[in-house]
Amino acid sequence: MTKDYKYTISDRFLEYTEFLAEDIISQRPNITNFPDAHYRLMYHLFYAKTLSMRELGDLMHVSKTYITKIVDALTEIGLVERHPDLNDRRIINIKLTIEGIRKFKELQDLLKKDIRSRLDNVPQEEQKMVLDSMEGFINLIKKYLPRSQYIRGKY
Repeated sequence: MTKDYKYTISDRFLEYTEFLAEDIISQRPNITNFPDAHYRLMYHLFYAKTLSMRELGDLMHVSKTYITKIVDALTEIGLVERHPDLNDRRIINIKLTIEGIRKFKELQDLLKKDIRSRLDNVPQEEQKMVLDSMEGFINLIKKYLPRSQYIRGKY
């Protein structure tokens, strides 16, 4: 009889995601000094390149009204731009500007720096073990749990 690991995996995965949410993601606005909803919208645009307002709302699980508010704020500071859809004038597509791409990379660099500082006291051999585990996990996720239909970029 083979062992079914799904229950243990789901327990550990939930622990991991709750740790991320509580210990890292919740600190993202403090680390970057940038509103988290704005970061999340830019994240989706960075990897998908262009998304409609509806697609952004679906991905972020928020209303079109809230997406409009975020897009307005990011447009005002030059980080995103609106483009009418060539096939359907009712659809407005959103895209990062060159400045938006630069800003997103800057925010990611701040987050990576914070994560690296958290690893300062972890011995190198244990860092390697974590890295190998994470790479294996990511490869399995890519193989068996494909990303959202809207994400066409890095993943």
